[in-house]
Amino acid sequence: MPNGTAPARYEVVAEDGTTKTFTLAKGNRITLDALIQQPVYCASPVRISDRVCILRRDYGVPITKEMYSNDTATDRARFGVYFLSGMVRRIDGGAA
Repeated sequence: MPNGTAPARYEVVAEDGTTKTFTLAKGNRITLDALIQQPVYCASPVRISDRVCILRRDYGVPITKEMYSNDTATDRARFGVYFLSGMVRRIDGGAA
């Protein structure tokens, strides 16, 4: 996971082309920076689900989750992977 926690600005482009900009810091920023870099594996969806809910509900970030079964590498019966399902980018606030 990325380690930057200082405030950074982001832009979400909706399907209709409208944009929304907002500032995130701390855990919400870490979670969104990770999703911008790549899909995020979660052995337990509870680990980051609170952050994902906030990003979806309060900021309109398009995030989807796919659940899988039987990860033999980690011996997990179920696990999830979170994906950005739309256009999101950081517009300032340091390196990703």
